[in-house]
Amino acid sequence: MGKAYIRKSDMSFHKSILEISIFRTLTVVAVLLLFGGLVISAFGHAFLLLFLAILIVAIYGLGKFYEKHVDDFLEVTVAQRQQRVDPGGTGSIEVVIRQKGILPLLMAKISMEMDHAIELSGGKMHRRRERTFVEKPFSLQFWEEKTIEFPYTAKQRGVSQIRSLEIILPNPFNLNQIYLKLDDLNLTEVVVFPKKKAVHHLQHVQPKGKGEHVTQQSLYIDRSRNIGTRPYEFGDPFNQIHWKASARTGEFHVKVDERVSHLSRMFLINVKLTRNNREAFEEMVEQVAYLAMDATKKGIPYSLYINILSMNRVPFIHQAEGKGEKHLGNTLELLARIQGGTFTVPFENMLNQIILKEPLATDVIQAGMNHPDYDDYYRMFEQKGSRVHHLQTDESQEKGVAADGSFA
Repeated sequence: MGKAYIRKSDMSFHKSILEISIFRTLTVVAVLLLFGGLVISAFGHAFLLLFLAILIVAIYGLGKFYEKHVDDFLEVTVAQRQQRVDPGGTGSIEVVIRQKGILPLLMAKISMEMDHAIELSGGKMHRRRERTFVEKPFSLQFWEEKTIEFPYTAKQRGVSQIRSLEIILPNPFNLNQIYLKLDDLNLTEVVVFPKKKAVHHLQHVQPKGKGEHVTQQSLYIDRSRNIGTRPYEFGDPFNQIHWKASARTGEFHVKVDERVSHLSRMFLINVKLTRNNREAFEEMVEQVAYLAMDATKKGIPYSLYINILSMNRVPFIHQAEGKGEKHLGNTLELLARIQGGTFTVPFENMLNQIILKEPLATDVIQAGMNHPDYDDYYRMFEQKGSRVHHLQTDESQEKGVAADGSFA
């Protein structure tokens, strides 16, 4: 994956200063001493008093100058807009800091906070609710560039975005703390794919219709896919005789063609949650991920429909029928992003629109919460030639496959 960078022209810092109040008071006293020293010097010698007063005022002024201008030419870039990993996988987020001005960053710290789908490591860690936070020290001279890596481990399905990226540093005299918090945090995200939980009894997803998928059980034969010959048997059609093979052997032989069938899958996901079934929801997502991976391995196209509101032409989230590794990657990313209990479209509304307007698949696989009110729509799918299946829990799977073709 190529690296994309966000430059300072696209971002800004929100700067805040934590002042040490005693130093401001000392500076005020130094100003008074300065004026007092000037008065006293008119009558005698007060050089030491004047020197101390001028030094304190100079330190205060230089510190204020540093605080105001330290980020004028400071750039922060984050490599890789998006990273995709499986649970348990590792990676790192690279943050590049460049100081193109003359003010160094000494004894600084950089902190990053992200969503808890990953766990950051490699620095001082803090645990926060549904967040992972890490802090690292660094220093940067003027006209210097430094790359800081934040290693992570993927913990669970989801999307982890940068929630906070902040540089903390003292002014050169260690008097005040400067906080440079990066605004416009749409920098990068880590997409953690769902696990793949095996679904049993896949042999009950039967092939239907003439198509491209090679199978031993199909009633349909692709005449363009000749794979050999065999001896003629009574009842073989005359137009299937392989004349060259017959002439060569002196006996009639017929062509053997591949049996083919059209296979396709349609996943219908209901993200509506009932109380205390979030674990079942995660299991359902993992099962769909497994079935999508299985379809990809077998070259079976599939589509995906989720009853989450969408502002597109189709008013719910969906993935058009396709196949291949890229299609699977998009599916796994989509499954990583969905959350149970979000604002949904009524599931029966989605079923009705799919029946009326969308191309149907040979096998319709319903996942998530089910209800008897949906049965009429499932019968409509079957009347149009689709076979309807329902993903169920492990406890049900041990019982075998129900008569209606459900996964169980």
